[in-house]
Amino acid sequence: MVNKALNDLRKKLGVIYKKSRYLLLKNGADLNEEQKEDLMVVLSLSPTLNIAYEMKEDFIAIYERCRTPKSGRKKMDWLGSTRSNFVARTL
Repeated sequence: MVNKALNDLRKKLGVIYKKSRYLLLKNGADLNEEQKEDLMVVLSLSPTLNIAYEMKEDFIAIYERCRTPKSGRKKMDWLGSTRSNFVARTL
C-alpha cells in the first residue's frame, strides 16, 4: 500500500531517473552505498518525493518496532497527522 502510493507519486511527478522505482521502493536500510548515492540524486529531483520517501521509511520503522496493536495505533495516528501536513504542503 505504501509502496504503491510512493510509486504512483513518482509517476505523477515525472521522475524517470534510471532505477528510481527500485531505489524508492527498496528499504533504505537494505541499500548499499552506491544505491544510497543514486537515491539521493532521485530525491533531489523533487522535494515532494523526498518527503514521501521519508514518510515511507517512517512507516516501515513504526511497523517494525510496534509490539502491540495499541502502540501501533498511537504511532499510526502520528503518521496520519504527518500525512495531513504533507498534503497541505504539496498543494
